Amino acid sequence: MTKIKIIKIFLFILLVIACDFTAGYCLDYAYFHSISGKFYKLNYVITKSKAEILIFGNSHAECHYIPSIIKDSLHEDCYNAGFRNQDILFTYAIHKSILKRYSPGLIIFNIDKGMLYANNAAFDNQEGKLSELLPFCKKEPDIREEIESRSSFEKFKLLSGIYPFNSSVIYLLKYFLSRSDNFIDGYYPVFGRYKPTHKSEKEQLAEKDGGCINKKLVGKLTDMFNRFRVHNTQIIAVISPTFHSSWKVDDSVTSIFSRQGIPLLDYSKDQHFSNSEAYFTDGHHLNNEGAKLFSAIVAHDIKSILKKIN
Repeated sequence: MTKIKIIKIFLFILLVIACDFTAGYCLDYAYFHSISGKFYKLNYVITKSKAEILIFGNSHAECHYIPSIIKDSLHEDCYNAGFRNQDILFTYAIHKSILKRYSPGLIIFNIDKGMLYANNAAFDNQEGKLSELLPFCKKEPDIREEIESRSSFEKFKLLSGIYPFNSSVIYLLKYFLSRSDNFIDGYYPVFGRYKPTHKSEKEQLAEKDGGCINKKLVGKLTDMFNRFRVHNTQIIAVISPTFHSSWKVDDSVTSIFSRQGIPLLDYSKDQHFSNSEAYFTDGHHLNNEGAKLFSAIVAHDIKSILKKIN
């Protein structure tokens, strides 16, 4: 290989690195200056929120709890830090960054049917979804630690400026340029009335079969709760309402909370909601009207618990 070819290859590599760095810098700026959307919400939760009450969980948390109703009842600022399509590993990954900034007074932790049940494939899927946190790896060491634990290759991938944004460019640009989401203090209202369909026997059995509790997830959950306790943060676990009263969180899950002395409010069979089509948008999620009623009920019950504790 001639000296000229070596120089050309070297210059090409430098060009690629420069383009990656420039594009990464622009995408990073757009991400952390988004004015709406889930990236704005995530950045707010991790780096800005000072709400006394935080709500954690997945889509059931994000769509079921209205912060303004809880705030009116408990007289403390409240923010919904639930995220659709995420679960325990995601909440665990962000909680250390939150605690470095401040100590919330109360965590409302939404429990879902089967949230601690995960085989190796399901656990890997939860880890894979941590990719939404990639943009924070340069700024948040604890989040970077969780990301790098997924694979020995992550530390090398993170050398790229584009890598943290490679699956979100279109969404990112949309919410950098315009404010057009439906979030209200982190709460995401959904609308429409549920029209139940008949489920086959196979589908019903699949819903009842939770498999085995994943010890890794239990360990993450326990560690997170212990950290909140060190910061004098009260934790209350809540089981959201379900359309079908047969759907419930079993004793092996609820016992994890009871052993740690965490109050548990179970609305899985609450008669206000069971088989009440008007309050659900599908078999799993409350619509906006259902969320209004549920938020009022859960706020009232949490207020009673806090009075007994204090």
